[in-house]
Amino acid sequence: MFGDAPSAAAYERPLLVILDRNLDLPVMLHHTWTYQALTHDLLALSLNRVVVPGTKDETTGKTSAPKTYDLNHSDDFWTQNAGQPFPKVAEAVERTLEEYQNEVAEINKSAGSIGDLVGDASLRENLAEKSFGSDTEALAKALEKVPALMKKKRLIDIHTNIATALLDQIKDRGLDGFFQLEDQVLSGAASSIAQNALLSMIRGNAGRPMDKLRMFLIYFLCHPELPSSEITEFRLALEESGCDIRALDYVRGIKALTATLTTAPPTGGEASSKVHASGLEKMMSTVVEHGVKGLAQVATNFNKLILEEDKMLAVARVVNTLMDQKGSSDILERYIYLDPRKPSSDRSRANRTFRQAVVFMVGGGNYLEYQNVREHARGGKHVIYGATDICSAEDFAKQLAGLSGVPAPPTVTPTKGNGGAL
Repeated sequence: MFGDAPSAAAYERPLLVILDRNLDLPVMLHHTWTYQALTHDLLALSLNRVVVPGTKDETTGKTSAPKTYDLNHSDDFWTQNAGQPFPKVAEAVERTLEEYQNEVAEINKSAGSIGDLVGDASLRENLAEKSFGSDTEALAKALEKVPALMKKKRLIDIHTNIATALLDQIKDRGLDGFFQLEDQVLSGAASSIAQNALLSMIRGNAGRPMDKLRMFLIYFLCHPELPSSEITEFRLALEESGCDIRALDYVRGIKALTATLTTAPPTGGEASSKVHASGLEKMMSTVVEHGVKGLAQVATNFNKLILEEDKMLAVARVVNTLMDQKGSSDILERYIYLDPRKPSSDRSRANRTFRQAVVFMVGGGNYLEYQNVREHARGGKHVIYGATDICSAEDFAKQLAGLSGVPAPPTVTPTKGNGGAL
């Protein structure tokens, strides 16, 4: 399991950290911006497979068939960029396309014109038909490069299609606004957000009912204390927008009993990112209008508007503290320590640090948390993350609703906004 760990660490016993989902519940509902998490949230990535909806041809009115892609370790672009913020992925698509075009131009220069697209079925024939009087060594080298170039072009097409589909949803649902508000809340600013601003988001046209419910659940969980009158007003606004508020009822019932449902702001700065929604709104449509070139423009503009900081979420914080056996005394003293080599009555803390760990979340995890744990496993650490289920935020909200024990309401048509029923 730790075969790729440093040889010296391969002989050390790993630390098994078993956590319950009542730790950092809001992270399960967050609208995030990392590539893999976005793909899971918006395109229902499952078992490393994603289906991109077909697009409508404005001229003929016909909609193309959906496209299915497998995203795994054989996809170099996915492996390198799955955990990256989406703007950086857009940047990487453009950079990879430029590299591809330069390589094709180099082949054209050394072996004669072969066309612009390696994906063209006639490429090999073009090379094969070159005069034997030309530089045969150059032709041989060109032929050697063809498989790699064809793979690169295929990956460019795949991730351009996925990125465009993601941006379509971001634009159509106005997800930039939800991300911005949730990020402020998760960074410890829940108390400073005006009630009217949140109500405006709930009653507005942006987003689906589930987007609005997720946003408010995060706000509710992170707010130190909301008056009952305000909760009643928010609840009414959610119902008017077509939300199934059973999840709110369940979370409200257990929040009073479980203090760890909410968590301290992430370490690493006052906020993980600062986004200006007005600038985002303009750039979200760029890729739809201009294809791959639009992705580059999105990346360029977004990097001017977003300030990234090193944000360690609650699970990563717990794992790092337990592995180092130093840091927050609250974390070190909260957990029970069990060692099969010691008597069952001996639950004293470990007297050494760990370089390997397996963290397992009982009650569901997600890609955002997985990526965050991996990113902060530094200094020679090797961490494996697992959970009873890798849930999308929508599925998790539905699970919370189911736990309420209240039957699902009939399909509701929103009285305000343009969202649909859950």
